[in-house]
Amino acid sequence: QVKRSRTPGRVATLALGLVLLASSSCSSLDAKVGARTPQCVDVDSDPAKRVNFKDELRPLMNGDIAGTKGCASCHYQSRGTRQGLEQTGLNLETLGTMRKGGANTGANVIVPGSPCKSFVVQKLQGTAPMGAQMPKDGPYWGPREVQLMIDWIAEGAIGDDSE
Repeated sequence: QVKRSRTPGRVATLALGLVLLASSSCSSLDAKVGARTPQCVDVDSDPAKRVNFKDELRPLMNGDIAGTKGCASCHYQSRGTRQGLEQTGLNLETLGTMRKGGANTGANVIVPGSPCKSFVVQKLQGTAPMGAQMPKDGPYWGPREVQLMIDWIAEGAIGDDSE
């Protein structure tokens, strides 16, 4: 039986590998494509600018922005297949129904001041502990659109229930 000795070069290579592994844990891998997904941070990226839910997020959720799939086709009572609404009870058609949450999320769908604890952010980023990334089957929201949701929630998730 041959006993291998640990040479200084081999130990250094192992240590470097561990450092790289540890530093890469600041973000997670998107299992679908292998791309890095940003680590969620409970901070507003631009405190000088307030996000207006009605004008900036609702159009995204409605699917009114070219190249971005919204929530309406699955989670609105008034249109689409209502598949997500029927499966989870999560109605995203108004801010009031969204705040109530669904069977899996409860009121944690939006946690004012804590975007990372908010299920809607986890689903948009693909980091939720259950289920697929949303919108279902994509195209998924880009970093700018997800950041709008994060910023709005970090700012306190302000908006009228009718929005």
